[in-house]
Amino acid sequence: MNMSWESVLNEVYTQPVLYALKNIIESLRPWDNYTQIPEKKRLYIANHEYLMEKMIKFTHVDTLTLNQIIEYLGINILTGQRQLSRSVEVDDEGVHVICSTVHKSKGLEYGTVILPYTFEDISDIKKVKLETNYNDNSLSYTVLFENGIRERNSNYSEGKEVDEQIAEEARILYVALTRSIRNCIWINNIDSTPQISWGSLLEG
Repeated sequence: MNMSWESVLNEVYTQPVLYALKNIIESLRPWDNYTQIPEKKRLYIANHEYLMEKMIKFTHVDTLTLNQIIEYLGINILTGQRQLSRSVEVDDEGVHVICSTVHKSKGLEYGTVILPYTFEDISDIKKVKLETNYNDNSLSYTVLFENGIRERNSNYSEGKEVDEQIAEEARILYVALTRSIRNCIWINNIDSTPQISWGSLLEG
């Protein structure tokens, strides 16, 4: 795995549990030990993902814990539960598309996450009508009036506000990326040239 036990524990503590387990399992690649037949490997992976989905549905909560995973697996093993395996063929009937904001999706996990509008400039603070900050015993503010005139006090630093907005957008992007169990798809506009965007952060 090229990871120490401390690193594994740290990932479990700091990441959504299923996300951490997914990374561990994909690093270990147990399907390679299970079989050398490509079709059977794909079936193994499909049913591994199916098990993840079943555990999410079992809990009916925003976040999944290790104890809940142990409980679910323990119940099914002890009672000898059987479940039809998932076919590797594509089945669109069970596919659901959920439109949500990043904030509303906190604590939730999805098989695939699609991020649109990653080309929007995240450093643009001109649209902000009212911004106030209290830091180091000083109040800074900017106000945009209906007539288009913007007022600000002497404590207001546009450069600092831009940096803080970019940092906040980066944190929001992290939340969006960690909602994904399997895939994350982001949509960019190659003709757009923002100063900085989610797309440019994703491109590194």
